[in-house]
Amino acid sequence: MTDRKKFLAAAGGILATAVLVSCSSTAGVEGEWVEPVPGMADMVQGFSLQEGGKASSINMATMQYRAWEQKDGLLILSGESIGNGMTVHFSDTLTIEKITQDSLVLKKKTLTLRYSRRDAARSGESVPMAELTPAKKGFVTEGTLVFGHEVRSFTPEGKDEACWVVDKTGRLAQAYDSLTGGVKNGRPVHAELEVIDMGRSDEGFAKTYESVYNVVRIRALAPEGRVWSRALQDSVLLYRSGVRVDAVDGSGLPAFIVFSSDSLKAEVFCPGEKGPDMLERRTLPSGGHVWNAEDDDTKNLRREDGCWTVSQRGRLMFRQDGADMGR
Repeated sequence: MTDRKKFLAAAGGILATAVLVSCSSTAGVEGEWVEPVPGMADMVQGFSLQEGGKASSINMATMQYRAWEQKDGLLILSGESIGNGMTVHFSDTLTIEKITQDSLVLKKKTLTLRYSRRDAARSGESVPMAELTPAKKGFVTEGTLVFGHEVRSFTPEGKDEACWVVDKTGRLAQAYDSLTGGVKNGRPVHAELEVIDMGRSDEGFAKTYESVYNVVRIRALAPEGRVWSRALQDSVLLYRSGVRVDAVDGSGLPAFIVFSSDSLKAEVFCPGEKGPDMLERRTLPSGGHVWNAEDDDTKNLRREDGCWTVSQRGRLMFRQDGADMGR
């Protein structure tokens, strides 16, 4: 073998070794990636990226991932958002900020998501995500919520400064649109939310707000302004004067019951319906009471096990939370 051939062979061997070393140190995006569930220290949620572009969700019942694609430093996730009796197809494009053998950092506009590889989280190894994202406790707050063009604001009761909202439930915008009858139309609604205060942001639209609230649970959404009650012959704030009964489908859109002063009539305000149902009290053979109308197709209101319930055609639609049983 000539000296030139020996040199080329040696150079080729060095190059092949370098390629192998480089490939072995490059972290692949395939695998199971998880993050802590806000407010639940022992739970994780995330997604699984499988061979062939298939994806699935981890502990996320309302957000079902189906497919993924990695392209030009981007991770594209697609699937279905399930909630409020509807299934909506979605596709999220996220920038891959950083990836190592055990951590993945994704970014979408002002939102930064930090995941750890599930095998590392199970083994108890040191995960950078845990260092970058200290645990913060969630809390429940009430106030005014507004979704509009380049607006995602929530103003807590008793405060003048609004907070930027980041929806971690995947259902808040859909619930807002269902209640207001539009698409992020800017109408204020009363909201009771479980949130985590992430502090002030210096990025995008959020930087002009007092703080950033991560919404981790929708407890209730209701019309913000006063509505006319035929039962009371007065204008009322439903979330003040009415008895709240929560949707059994977990949509976060409750109904409100307003009783007349003598309790002979009950007005049921349901989300997404043009007007309330006026029901009359009737005495059951057993001695109890039920509120309904002569038409069998109307709603039925009754008290079961100390909680108010609303049903129609034998199907339970709303039930009072146990914490509100005294009302």
